[in-house]
Amino acid sequence: MAKKALRLLKVLSLLLVIAISFSAAATQAPSYHDVRPGYGVTRTGWLSDYCQALKGTSGDTMVYYLESGEPGMDVMVLGGTHANEISGILASTLLVELAEVKAGRLIVIPHANNSAAMAPDSRGGLFLEQVRIAASSSDRIFKYGDRYTMEADQPEYKADPLGAESRNLNRVYPGSPDGTLTQKIAYGITSLIEKEGIDTAIDLHEANPKSTLCWNIISPDATLDIAVLTAFELEERGIRMIPDRSGPGFAGYSHWEWSRKGATSFLIETVNPGMESGMKADPVVSDEYPIEKRVGIHLETILTLIKYRSELKGGEFIIEGVPGYKDLTEKGISKYLR
Repeated sequence: MAKKALRLLKVLSLLLVIAISFSAAATQAPSYHDVRPGYGVTRTGWLSDYCQALKGTSGDTMVYYLESGEPGMDVMVLGGTHANEISGILASTLLVELAEVKAGRLIVIPHANNSAAMAPDSRGGLFLEQVRIAASSSDRIFKYGDRYTMEADQPEYKADPLGAESRNLNRVYPGSPDGTLTQKIAYGITSLIEKEGIDTAIDLHEANPKSTLCWNIISPDATLDIAVLTAFELEERGIRMIPDRSGPGFAGYSHWEWSRKGATSFLIETVNPGMESGMKADPVVSDEYPIEKRVGIHLETILTLIKYRSELKGGEFIIEGVPGYKDLTEKGISKYLR
């Protein structure tokens, strides 16, 4: 009887979270993303909670909290820094829909640059606006956007010394509440890290198949040992990831600036065949780089990084329900999308 009551309470809590999410979306900021909170989501919020200047703009985006109520590590995972890097978006979405945290807390932002998601990808030659993926219930539609904040949201970029790169979220950290839209987004994420006391922060990316960034775990020197141990363990599971160090030359990048705020920070790079210029390859269906492989590697790497961060620096973090590399490559992503 007690188990039935607990199950009913979870269902009612989930329905409340979904209702609040839709209500907020209707009144506060534009949201065009199909993210379906699972039982582990205890509440939702907006990035504008951490940067008021984002409220009502296309830079605002939803934040999902998975709180165990038990002491432990506070972890943040970001997808969609670049809105055409789809495997990071899908990995973040699966965390929101499937994960249940039993010790510590997880905060997930699946679409970090919402403005970039509103523009079609222009760099790979595909000019895609969305991708369709089969799911257990019905087909799911995911926005496939651009690397940069929309020009219309930041027309002043032409006079900026960074040029178009001033619209690249991963170049303008720690951001500014009074700056461009991209800087405001960066400021909101940085403020979240500070206000929520984030211990570990992970930014999910994809690279052009010809890039030297492919299959990298990038970390500042201070936490490179965690990345190295993670790479060794992943190698034993048949996953080849390369630990790479960053330094002051990475100023403005997420993982470098987050580490300066006290968070153990990493940037994970997989591969997106759709980003190869002129090839017009499918960013989801691929013989060499299928989406299941890339999402599986993101999730497996996240869990392993957190494991070694906990072992080396302390802070318990227990998470259940997240499929790994083997699960996704054997059963497909459709098995796990709600």
